[in-house]
Amino acid sequence: MIEDLSDYQMFMQEHLLKRMHHYSKLFLSRIKNNPLERYLELLADSPHIIQRVPQHYIASYLGITPVSLSRIRNKVLIDKK
Repeated sequence: MIEDLSDYQMFMQEHLLKRMHHYSKLFLSRIKNNPLERYLELLADSPHIIQRVPQHYIASYLGITPVSLSRIRNKVLIDKK
């Protein structure tokens, strides 16, 4: 199907490249950034996720425990005030 439809092939290549870029960015973020920086990056890139997704899923995505995420969120709230 991909070989027959060149438009679909281009769409799939673009989609795969975007996903690979996203995963490489996430991987590098885990290596170079601390949990607070990863949380702030997620907050800047996708603020709607923070409000819609349960905290334990966000913590898992960031590679931290829910308790650590709770502390980070409190620290960010205190720093904003």
